[in-house]
Amino acid sequence: MADEAEIKAGVEAVAAEVASLTQQTNYLRALQVAAAQPTGSKDAAVRDLAATTVANVIGSIKEMDSGKLIDQLTEDERTALMKYIYRAMSLGLHCTQMLKWHEKLCEKDGPGIVMRTLVDRKING
Repeated sequence: MADEAEIKAGVEAVAAEVASLTQQTNYLRALQVAAAQPTGSKDAAVRDLAATTVANVIGSIKEMDSGKLIDQLTEDERTALMKYIYRAMSLGLHCTQMLKWHEKLCEKDGPGIVMRTLVDRKING
């Protein structure tokens, strides 16, 4: 398993890549990269940065485009995003958008996505 410094460096690199993709309006790829970022850090600041990265992408996406993007994500990507959405909401980041995405993810995957999110402690733990 990677040590904390490697995880932090990975999350910081993902944040920079996702910011660039978001500026290019390549939202699908930004979401995919953000969903695949390193997890498992014990450092709350690192987990907060990862959640902030996801929140910033979601906050940049028009609501009418969210369903189309969600449909293009894999189940694992959607589950990872849900985990970050919960973390972002706990930080007070883009809460209105987070709730709308939460609703759309639940419509797509049913209650199973919530259960998968709650039992995995890697991001929210």
